[in-house]
Amino acid sequence: MRPPLASADAEAILCLTLSRGTWFVGGGDMQRSIGLFRAWRNALISLRNSPLGQQHQLQHQQAPVTRENFLDGDRFYFQDVQMLAWRNYSMARTRGNLLVFLPEEAKVGDEIALLKGGELPFVLRRRPGQANVFRLVAAAYIHGVMFGERWDEKHCQDICLV
Repeated sequence: MRPPLASADAEAILCLTLSRGTWFVGGGDMQRSIGLFRAWRNALISLRNSPLGQQHQLQHQQAPVTRENFLDGDRFYFQDVQMLAWRNYSMARTRGNLLVFLPEEAKVGDEIALLKGGELPFVLRRRPGQANVFRLVAAAYIHGVMFGERWDEKHCQDICLV
């Protein structure tokens, strides 16, 4: 089990969340992963503030900018390895203010649940007019929930998945 991160370490939490709960982009090394994350983040900030980035923001409909125009080298290794793993997912916050990656199928009003015996939080959609009847939408990633940190047997209830 991975040791918990200090809640104040927002940068490491974001990096870990974008990495699906592992440091795989850095070969399992936390410091290398965070270093690659910082290089990627700083490159994006530089791009946004550059004349090319500003021109692209103004003229993105007329002249699409390709990767070759402004993405180069190791600055985007983090993106190439990690971010592409999150295709079809969106970042959001739960009502409890937790950072979550949800699949594109998720909708406002869906619920996130931990299922007994499972290792991941799941997105569930309640069947209209039916108490405790849900459809399983997909798995989600929530930092601080992936390794049983939030499991509490007394919050369990029987549900029906259809």
